[in-house]
Amino acid sequence: MLIKKYKTDYENVIINLEEYIEIDKYCKDLKIPWFASCWDLESFEFVKQFNCPYNKVASARLGHLELLHAIAKEGKHTFIATINWQNFIDFVPVEWL
Repeated sequence: MLIKKYKTDYENVIINLEEYIEIDKYCKDLKIPWFASCWDLESFEFVKQFNCPYNKVASARLGHLELLHAIAKEGKHTFIATINWQNFIDFVPVEWL
């Protein structure tokens, strides 16, 4: 499975499973917690296999209610990027913040 990662210039970069495994091992070896922004339900389910301690929601995904609901159901501490919050915040139920 390939997961898209978006750079600041919004150019797509593909990270494959082997690279995620390498990131996971590196962080575990150094005892560094890591997490990833998931842009859809498929990538959210994929990242769950690494048992990251946190979730992160990209500001551009604050309107993706299915994704937000799935993340909220996990009950993990979640970081929410707010750089573009003005465009999306009206769609996020207050109880999820």
